[in-house]
Formats: sequence, C-alpha cells, structure tokens
Amino acid sequence: SNPCRFGRFAMAGYEQGIKAATASAVFKVRCKSTRPGEAVFVVGSHEALGAWSTAMALALTTTADTFPTWQSPPIPLLAGMMVEYKFIIQREDRQGTPQWQKFDGNYQVTPVAGKVLQAVSDWEVASAEISTLSEVPEEPPVVEKPTDAEKAMAQQ
Repeated sequence: SNPCRFGRFAMAGYEQGIKAATASAVFKVRCKSTRPGEAVFVVGSHEALGAWSTAMALALTTTADTFPTWQSPPIPLLAGMMVEYKFIIQREDRQGTPQWQKFDGNYQVTPVAGKVLQAVSDWEVASAEISTLSEVPEEPPVVEKPTDAEKAMAQQ
C-alpha cells in the first residue's frame, strides 16, 4: 500500500466535501457606538470568525453612505453547521480591550448549502434577521478539450 497515494485520495475527497457544502453568510450590524480609529468586528465559533478569539475577529466595513450599518463580505461556512457569533467594537489595530455587546447569549446562523445568507442585527438587540441574499451558482463541469498539439499528434 502506498501512503502517498492514499494521502492524495483522502485530500481530494476532503476538497470535494468542502465544495459540496458551499454555503456563505454576510454579517451586518447597525452600530453607532464606534469612535474614530475603532471598527465593528464579528467573532464566533467558526474559524472564519476567529474561533472566539478577539485578536482573530473579522473586521466589518462601513462607508459614509452605509453608516451606521457595518458588514462583512460573504464568509464561506459549512452548510448545516450552526455558527454562534457576536459583535465587538475594538480598535482597528486590535489593541486595547474590546467592547462586547451587552446581552447574554449569542446570535446563531445555520448556513444553507448553495445559498448566501444575510444575518442582520442591531448592536442593542439580541436577535438577528436571517434572509437569503443569493443562490450560489453551480460551477459548470470542466470539459477537457484537446489542445491543437494533441489533435496534431492524434492525426499522425
């Protein structure tokens, strides 16, 4: 038995599993409590959300037009695996003490395969509105087309 071959096979299966479970969430929160130099971050149970480490929390962005709404890009998550999360305010450089939302418990979202969910919250409110932002398009199968060189070889 060749351990290399097995390792590669196991990896391919793992990658297919991830692709099959493509699910994403966009996190949004209305928050007016930031001061200059501070940002709102989302932190949660999934590694993509820092695994509850404020140093690894995901920074949200806002603009003059969208303030006080802060939002994340679509974050790839595992379909069907419930994620708990909460928002914090901390300095953009992540120094100093983060300020957590004041309520007990966490928000929860369960990603859905093939969908981008949007989870909208308010800094003061312990509930999130979950809606479907978009369907993730299925990737078309890759068709192996012979190159001109291969065609020439085949005709010889």
